[in-house]
Amino acid sequence: MNISDTFGDPPLIHCVKEQNLELIEFVLSQSTKVDTKESNGMTALMHASLLGNEEIVTKLLEKGADPNIRDKKNMTATLHAACHGKKKIIVILKKAGDKTDIKEINGAFLIYLAKKGDVKNVQRLLQKGADVNFADSKRWTPLICAAHYGRIEVVKELLKLPSVLVNAQAAMKTTALHHSAREGHADVVEQLVSHNADINLQDNLGFTPLFYAKDELTAQKLLLFKDKIDFSLKNNDGLNALDFHKKKKNSKIVEALENLQ
Repeated sequence: MNISDTFGDPPLIHCVKEQNLELIEFVLSQSTKVDTKESNGMTALMHASLLGNEEIVTKLLEKGADPNIRDKKNMTATLHAACHGKKKIIVILKKAGDKTDIKEINGAFLIYLAKKGDVKNVQRLLQKGADVNFADSKRWTPLICAAHYGRIEVVKELLKLPSVLVNAQAAMKTTALHHSAREGHADVVEQLVSHNADINLQDNLGFTPLFYAKDELTAQKLLLFKDKIDFSLKNNDGLNALDFHKKKKNSKIVEALENLQ
């Protein structure tokens, strides 16, 4: 029963994703290895942990699941739980012998708090020495998360730290500035560029933040720093920002760009 199912998941992991305890117990009764992994290195325990399913986590641990295994992104089950704010799961895993460093756990929990915009608890964890540059399985840092969701107060708090990597790149090479521009968080865009975010950094598609500008206001915030912008940069399709927005029929942004010429 260790063969992958139709979708490429080992049966145990597929059952955990479905949160079907009855099927999980059946699969485990067939002597399936409890720590079987997906191609990304994730185990059934990791999936149960990020889902916050205490019953399944407990069952897997009873069957000998190892809480200290790390996937290909260097994440443990505890770190997956922390990134999703699953405090009770962390307690269960710790009791089962998890050895994940507390600084890592606090860094992972920062991911969750940054998404929620919980400034008070972000401050508390930072004071405890949480890793401000912790990256989750998508390589998102707390700053990228806060920027993506428009949590301006969290962004400001994180930018106070000299150690924060303002140009940290996620799996697709996007930065906090790419995310805030794409989501139309103009206030976040201005904060980031004011704190030396690279306005010309290109992601895997060759897009700079200007390509991602969701609306006129976001574009205008970027254009406040026009002296820093390389307007000649092209994406993977050979288009510069002006040509790209013309193709997308973003007339207001096109007008703003043409007015600079």
